[in-house]
Amino acid sequence: MSDAKALLAAVWSTGDLTPLLALADMLDEHADPSTAELLRLTIAEGQTAKHNITRHQRLQRLRDDARDRLHHLAWPDLAILPGAAMSFSRRTESAHPDREHIVVRADRHTIHCFRSELEGQDEVIRTRRGDALLRCRLTPDHKLIVLRRSRRYSAAAFTVVDDFFPIGDNPADRKAAEAEQLRLFEAALSPAQITIGDLPDELVPFVAWLLADHAADRTRRVRDGEMVPGSHLFIFREGAWRYEESPHNKDFGRADELLRQRLRREARQGVLVGLVVRVDDKGNIMAKRLMWLGADGRTQDTATLKGAASTLSKATFQQVAVELKLEEPLFVQDTPEKLRALFGGG
Repeated sequence: MSDAKALLAAVWSTGDLTPLLALADMLDEHADPSTAELLRLTIAEGQTAKHNITRHQRLQRLRDDARDRLHHLAWPDLAILPGAAMSFSRRTESAHPDREHIVVRADRHTIHCFRSELEGQDEVIRTRRGDALLRCRLTPDHKLIVLRRSRRYSAAAFTVVDDFFPIGDNPADRKAAEAEQLRLFEAALSPAQITIGDLPDELVPFVAWLLADHAADRTRRVRDGEMVPGSHLFIFREGAWRYEESPHNKDFGRADELLRQRLRREARQGVLVGLVVRVDDKGNIMAKRLMWLGADGRTQDTATLKGAASTLSKATFQQVAVELKLEEPLFVQDTPEKLRALFGGG
């Protein structure tokens, strides 16, 4: 395994960011400064609560540049997918629609390499060695779609998920349906798993980018119990505070509006109150705003606090608890210790 892949494998197995920074230094030495900068800025963005418009715009340009550069490599088709995943794809022969795919899922620590082939009216998924894993009969219209994939297409390998494990038009719970879809995909393609060491060398910088994004993801880190710098939204549901979302730095000014949207969306499920919590770069934690639905269905909220280090008082929580007839001991979040306990609570 190359030094670059060894560093990538260390991040893959431990989640520690230090090897990614070392990999960035290595990429600088090997004339890939743009990917090196992309890794450093992605990590920096995830470790601060401070929005920097210059950093944000530079990250956007670097990400666009990375996608453009991939189109000139042997694996020209890139899809960035929900759940910390990337999919790479290429034709095995220019005159045929058969393709080879690599799907990297940082959230599940799996890498799959497989082929999709057209055999008569069937689409067949095989391992690199040729073992058949999945087979489905195509309709004439669907066969035309597969034939057109002989040209580059942006959906890349994850069209396989929808082809073989369709969800349906209107599932009762789309998130649960998508999670089950990916579970079935993972199970069916488990014989096609490969390791970091098996990755084509030209894909290493792109997988490093994926791991940097995964490592910096605020929502995942909060769910893992980390108190991440930035703004965080919580909703009081079923007698307890539940974590909802961590907006990106670029959206920190819209945290109140995002929370207001969540309350309106979930009001029918008995959600009444939301809370904006702010963690600064020094680890100080503050309750910044309470928002709730009044008896008339209109959204109400507390006044904007003056001072970066200010936090809502116990009296403010108590007033809302009385108005909404909530259990005060569970509802009031008036100390740093109570606010810290919200993180990692689901």
